[in-house]
Amino acid sequence: MKKKTIAAKSKKNTARKTRGNSKDISLTVRNVNRSALSKEFVKKIVDKTIFFANFRGSARHSVIFLDTREMKVIDRRYKPGLGHVSNVLTFNLSDSPVIADIFICVPQAGKEAGMYGLDSRSYISFLIIHGILHSIGFAHEHSAAKRRKMETLEEKILFSLFLNK
Repeated sequence: MKKKTIAAKSKKNTARKTRGNSKDISLTVRNVNRSALSKEFVKKIVDKTIFFANFRGSARHSVIFLDTREMKVIDRRYKPGLGHVSNVLTFNLSDSPVIADIFICVPQAGKEAGMYGLDSRSYISFLIIHGILHSIGFAHEHSAAKRRKMETLEEKILFSLFLNK
């Protein structure tokens, strides 16, 4: 796969464009809250998710790592009455091509990782995978079969990232 770097909007952003298999995928990572994940590893997560999901379209994703205060602002605006801090929120801005912003609350992810007996890096990776899958059309809210399909795919991608190097 040939990679090109696109001009970033700020020092905190990085964007890469990957072409291959009739897809055009670009990624921007904004690390407001220093995440456990490097920009290169986030790119690897996105690439593997797109590959395993057999997504053939074009997509532009932004993955934004936030602190609790920043996520609360987004929660209040888009999920009023939620009553808790979200771990991940995905906003699809367009379906064709897919354009999506994925917000991850790093402190919340760290707390939840501990509850599940996972390290933060693995759990944040899962949240990115989950957000990318939502952005390209996967859903788990409407049926048990769709939930199982999405969970199985998430497990395969995580396995490929951490156990099958």
